[in-house]
Amino acid sequence: MVAEISYALRGFRRTPTFTVAAALSLTLGVATSAIVFSLIDAAMFRSVPFEDADRLVRLNITQRNPREGTQYLRWSWRRFELLQQSVRSFEALASSSNNRRHHPARPRTHPR
Repeated sequence: MVAEISYALRGFRRTPTFTVAAALSLTLGVATSAIVFSLIDAAMFRSVPFEDADRLVRLNITQRNPREGTQYLRWSWRRFELLQQSVRSFEALASSSNNRRHHPARPRTHPR
């Protein structure tokens, strides 16, 4: 094993350009892997910043269609209000949207 290491070191001394390129490639590969792992870890594996996060539930309205597969439908604000009034299984309900349009629950009041 010592002979192989010394042979590799002699080869590196003979070709310094290749040695630098190989070292830079390894450095970039390791750094890229670390960054990607950090992003995936933060986005998928860390718990959400809520107390009792294991008690959170997400409700979806789905429709199965043989041609188009499963479709996720939007909740109307009225349907959410009815759910909020009638369901007693949950401690609280909240709604969120990734829509760009804003549909407030109550009309906005503007100062005059």
